[in-house]
Amino acid sequence: MDLPSSGLSDPPSSPASCGQPAILNIVTDRKRSFAEMVDTRQSKNGRAREPIPTRREERSQSPTLTAKGEGRSSPDSQTTQRQILSDENDAPELNGAEATEPVDPAEKIEDFDWGNLEERYHDAMDKNIDVEQRLTEEWDDLMNFFSIWQEASKHHEVDRSFRRLRTRTAHVQNSEENLEKTRVHYIQVVRAFESALDLLNTR
Repeated sequence: MDLPSSGLSDPPSSPASCGQPAILNIVTDRKRSFAEMVDTRQSKNGRAREPIPTRREERSQSPTLTAKGEGRSSPDSQTTQRQILSDENDAPELNGAEATEPVDPAEKIEDFDWGNLEERYHDAMDKNIDVEQRLTEEWDDLMNFFSIWQEASKHHEVDRSFRRLRTRTAHVQNSEENLEKTRVHYIQVVRAFESALDLLNTR
């Protein structure tokens, strides 16, 4: 029995790769490492493979973070560095010139002027003594001014407080006098009422 043919044609067969084994078309599940990918890319570009640094080498070769503008050298710093290098280059020549000067052991070493040293010492000490003397005089003047101010303020406060005491004393004495006058007046009034009552009773 012949089956009716459908309108769908058979799927085309994948063409076989020319000159390559079929196993290369199989996709493996293993992930390639970074070294293998670099090796494959370099082999395609026709360059030799460079050795890949290890983690320790990467850490040692990794650049350190610096502050902004720290790695840049200004023209002044470059000029200073050049001057230092030129001085260092010239220093051995000078030292060599001094070392090559002939020295006669028979020559007497020049004596040191100890008297000049003592004079300079005394001059420096005299200057320091003068400075200390001026500071001492200024301190004495300030202390005298402070003592005068203290004495003046003390006498002023004593006089002021004494006047305040006299004022309060006078106020209290005046109040006492007024109270005594009021008491005497009340006594006189009471006596006048008593004498008036006595007169009424006698009548």
